[in-house]
Amino acid sequence: MDRPATFEPADVDTSVAFAGLSLDIPVLAASMDAVVDVRSAGVLSGLGGLAVMNLEGVQMRYEDPAPVLERIATATPDEVQEVLSAAYEPPITEAIVAARIRELHEAGSPAAMARRFFSQRTRVLWGVKSYGTSASRPSSALPRASPAKNAAIRQGAAPRRTTPAT
Repeated sequence: MDRPATFEPADVDTSVAFAGLSLDIPVLAASMDAVVDVRSAGVLSGLGGLAVMNLEGVQMRYEDPAPVLERIATATPDEVQEVLSAAYEPPITEAIVAARIRELHEAGSPAAMARRFFSQRTRVLWGVKSYGTSASRPSSALPRASPAKNAAIRQGAAPRRTTPAT
């Protein structure tokens, strides 16, 4: 009868390459406002993982998103839809995006974002790397569309939806 093998933690390599980054642990935090902020991204990066920030979320609309997130978290079921609609009403601004990128870097985390909103100037100023063509981007970065349109986007045959800069 074969017995399960026992390994010493020092003998196990959990590192993985993801989107050109070398991670010590294969842990990726979802790009959701309720999951990732600058602090959690810094902590996860310090542990060897990666947190992806929601580029279209609350973090990119408010200089201080904490009160807005608190209001969302404490909304009653009857008011949650109205509270969420109001929370996502302010525009995404390049200044706040640039500030979040700087804060992520200061926290020791790469600036991993879920969408491509950055202007070329912001990419250069803050060292944001692009995946290049849509074919090399993860499928989660594609807009929600029909499977046929997503396939066309991956092949570069269809225009991508963009978020207008404000």
